[in-house]
Amino acid sequence: MSKRYVAMSTIFVLLILISSATITTSTSATPGRKISKKPALLARYHGNNDENHNNLDVLDTHGRNPWTREDEGSHFPCGYELWFFQVFVRLENGEAWDIGFTVAYFMDRVRGKYTDGVSFYRIKHWSRQSGKCYDFLHPDEFPGPLNITKNKVDISYYNNTMSGIFPNYYFHCEDRENDIITDMYCHAASMPHWVATDVSNGILVWGTSGYFKAGFIPWLEVHGTITINGISYNATGVGYFEHDFGSALLLTPFKPSSLKTMVNNTKICLSAIKWYLDEIFRNGIKMMDSVGWCTDYFVGWDWCWIAFDNGWSIVFTKAAILGNTEGLSPTLLHFTKNGRDYMEICDVYQKVRSFKYIERGDIYIPLDFEITAYKDNVKIFLNFTVKTEMSEAFNKNRSCTFHCCGDVSGHYYDGNIGVSLRGIYSIERSRWLLPIKHFSIKIEFILPPKGLGFSVRITSHLAGVEVFFRLQVAPTFDIKFYIQPTPSEMRKYLKIDPARISLFSFH
Repeated sequence: MSKRYVAMSTIFVLLILISSATITTSTSATPGRKISKKPALLARYHGNNDENHNNLDVLDTHGRNPWTREDEGSHFPCGYELWFFQVFVRLENGEAWDIGFTVAYFMDRVRGKYTDGVSFYRIKHWSRQSGKCYDFLHPDEFPGPLNITKNKVDISYYNNTMSGIFPNYYFHCEDRENDIITDMYCHAASMPHWVATDVSNGILVWGTSGYFKAGFIPWLEVHGTITINGISYNATGVGYFEHDFGSALLLTPFKPSSLKTMVNNTKICLSAIKWYLDEIFRNGIKMMDSVGWCTDYFVGWDWCWIAFDNGWSIVFTKAAILGNTEGLSPTLLHFTKNGRDYMEICDVYQKVRSFKYIERGDIYIPLDFEITAYKDNVKIFLNFTVKTEMSEAFNKNRSCTFHCCGDVSGHYYDGNIGVSLRGIYSIERSRWLLPIKHFSIKIEFILPPKGLGFSVRITSHLAGVEVFFRLQVAPTFDIKFYIQPTPSEMRKYLKIDPARISLFSFH
């Protein structure tokens, strides 16, 4: 979701963007051995989803009903709409799997009226045992075979389906290419929440094209079956559900809309920037041990869902804006302990421990990383470790997405108690590729008690070199400098793996 940002208002646009994740679909017949289903358990998930029963009568602790029937159903015609499930399950044979299922459509706007666009469904399965990712994406000219309904989730797309209304949902998706079929019943164990509720009352601006809303449920109790190569397995676990919709044109974010819309969007952005800066300066700028800028981070966003073993959950979105890769990070983090009260945190710092180089896009995508978040007396530190392959998708408009899953650990501290945290996460990173080669700068600070100094690393794929300089004055004086070919140049011309081959150096 993003493109070229010329004003500070656009910074916030990306800051609070939510990205789509994966797509799944369902079938009416499940091959393989039959599985006995417990009527009482199924009744819990399906019993109240009739047309006359209002499942939205549960309020949060502030007495608010965050979602209506209209919110849950189709908003056709509009610029963009997406439904998305992400679940983590353990099969009866002990294997652990992550599953992502997305259905979405995009429309264009001509002289104020929406016209046909594109729709797609995407199904992703990750095996935690092998780490392998099974990714199936199917696009169509919209509306094509996509069927959607007002006032409830009722979607069919070929043999894939989503259905339900808060708090009960069901999805069925078929990846015929990899012979994996998934049926999942989901019960919401947490309240829905609109992204940026505290920031902008849930309204998200997208360039000059319009606005959208992104609502999510961060904790679903999940059970169902996965059929792999004709053999079905019972599965139980946890999940996440998201629904986005609005007038925004995701594929052309800077296409002009009405003057009134653009004025309102500017007001929202300015108010949001004020909120963001107030939050940052109220907590105080923290000392950072590294900062970085990179062309890979100029346009795009990261979305991440985290489910902890103790029942807490976090959903955060990080803007890939103006090249910032490390240090103070333009992130909006939603944290809940009980599934009813949400804390929105934007004072977030990131440090990347490892990257994966994607040659097709000449882009580096973070793998393992750390974040530290602050709000008042609350501090959350999290360490992310990838455990699966990363799915990759490149589109004609130079946008691309990368999605993987892993384990997370860390701790929470609020001035009174400290809690160790462990759990699982799923993260999708979306980027718009710039028409230039990769260029990055990273500055690392050597701080007491380790010493005193700094280092600078500059990498240019256009020049084909990496330049490194380090100056340390304590506890001992040391200077190091070298210039060497970039890893991609070494592979391309020298036919060897990257190593410390310096064109010029002294130490």
